[in-house]
Amino acid sequence: MIPARFESLLFSFLLSVFMSCLSTFVAIYTAVGLSEAFLVLWMSAWGNSWAVSFPILLLITPYVRRLTTKLIVSPAD
Repeated sequence: MIPARFESLLFSFLLSVFMSCLSTFVAIYTAVGLSEAFLVLWMSAWGNSWAVSFPILLLITPYVRRLTTKLIVSPAD
């Protein structure tokens, strides 16, 4: 398995793969439907989207986690 020190990297990688895949699928499907060019357009868009989303997630994940922690109310003890 993967060592715990890589958790943030793995989290960002997996989230960027799934989110860029789904969002580009919806965008391309909405734009062109299931045309003959759909798969080629989707894979191209997905590759470009992932190339941007992964580094951005690496940068913002720590800040989003801190913000989330601040916004969550702990249960009363």
